Amino acid sequence: VVYMSRIIFLVCTGWDLLSAPVYVGFFDLTLAMEWRHTIATALTGFYALRVLCSFIVTYVNNKNVLVVDPVEIRNHYLSTNFALDVIAAWPHDLLALASGAS
Repeated sequence: VVYMSRIIFLVCTGWDLLSAPVYVGFFDLTLAMEWRHTIATALTGFYALRVLCSFIVTYVNNKNVLVVDPVEIRNHYLSTNFALDVIAAWPHDLLALASGAS
């Protein structure tokens, strides 16, 4: 399950990396592409779900010990991947629409 989640995350991130320059460069043209906004909203939801799940998913520490303590899991996540995941989950498309980017 974790492996599949990482594959899905990489595919979603790849889509965002490839589509973001097109979205920014051709903002007026992409407004008419409803499917693109649907995909972007779904990806934002996936990223947000990933952030929430990461607070409860166990991990293996440097000593090869499975960590199951919720406080340790939370502290580890907050000190490692949390900032990157929050940036990924941020609804960039909605912010661009709200700011009237052109």
